[in-house]
Amino acid sequence: MLLQLEGVTIRFGGVEALRDLDLALEPGQVLGLMGPNGCGKTTLFNVITGLVRCDAGRVVFRGQDVTRLAPHAIARAGIARTFQTVRLFPQMTVADNVAPVDAPTLPGQIDELLAAVALAHRREVLAAELSLEDQRRLEIARALARSPSLVLMDEPTAGLNARETEAMAALIRRIVMPTRALILSEHKGHVIADLCPRVMLLDQGHKVLQGPPQEIFASSAFRSCHLGVGN
Repeated sequence: MLLQLEGVTIRFGGVEALRDLDLALEPGQVLGLMGPNGCGKTTLFNVITGLVRCDAGRVVFRGQDVTRLAPHAIARAGIARTFQTVRLFPQMTVADNVAPVDAPTLPGQIDELLAAVALAHRREVLAAELSLEDQRRLEIARALARSPSLVLMDEPTAGLNARETEAMAALIRRIVMPTRALILSEHKGHVIADLCPRVMLLDQGHKVLQGPPQEIFASSAFRSCHLGVGN
C-alpha cells in the first residue's frame, strides 16, 4: 500500500472539516475527489502534506507513519502537490521555480521538465509574466522535480477555458499518470471521468460514496450534495 489514511479527523473550532476518514491508495493508482465547496477536499490534501495536523487518526505513506512529519520531510518522502490557487515564486524565473531549494537539480533535468510542460522556451521568463495556463503547467513541473511517487492536484483546471482544460487533462495523463499515483480534486465532471477510474465523493467532511465515476455521477447522493438537486 502506498498511502493509507486511518480514521482521520480534523476540527477547526467546533467544525469537523474531516470526520473519521479512511483512504487507501496503491502505487500507480488514480483517485478522483469530488464534493461541494467546503466538503474537505483541500483539507485532506493539507493533512497528507503536513500543513494541517490530525486531531485523530493517522497518515501512513510507504509503511511509515507521517502524521507528525513537517511538510518538507513529507515532500522528501515522495509526496508532491499543486494548489487550487497557483503558488509560485512570481519574481523568480520559470527555471528557478522548478529547481528544488535543498535538492539541486541538474540543468538538463530542469530542461526536460520544462520541455514536458511546453515551457522550455520560457525558462528565463519571470513566473509572474506567465498566463494562468502556463503558471499551472509550471506548478506541475515543480511538483515533478523530486520524482515523487504520489502527486496531489487541487483543481488544476480552475480558471481555465474549455480548450485549456482539455490540454491540461491531456498533460496530466501524459506526464503525471504513467509512473505516479495521483489524487485529483476537481469540480469538472468530464475531467474526472476522463482521468479517474475511481472517485471518492465527500460531503461535510466524510466519505459519502466511492466507486467508478459514472456510478458516482448517477447516484442520488451526488445529485444532492454536489449538484444541490433533490431526489
